[in-house]
Amino acid sequence: MDSMELSNFLERVRKGRKITQEDFVDGICSLRQYQRYRKGESEIPYERLYMFAERLGIPYKKLLNLFEEAKSKQANLINEYYNAVSTHQYKIKEELKKQITDDILIEEENTKY
Repeated sequence: MDSMELSNFLERVRKGRKITQEDFVDGICSLRQYQRYRKGESEIPYERLYMFAERLGIPYKKLLNLFEEAKSKQANLINEYYNAVSTHQYKIKEELKKQITDDILIEEENTKY
């Protein structure tokens, strides 16, 4: 599992719950360590992931399922966008483009699109 992608997903959920980064990491890890996870410089240990899930009020396994669902939805959206561009369906492309924002992107490579 890619820590950078997972931490991007945690950020989406954290922001949605209006929890500050400081409160989110308090007692789990340092803010600097959390930033390392976000940059992909370090892997998130399962124990900490479990604590992050608890902090968000989501059971650990459900958090992982939500993460996989979000990645799948993102991949489908990116594929639809790519197909619309390559088949010159510009109206569809523009509609899809509105849905693809930086805050929904989990996989770093998808930011290229």
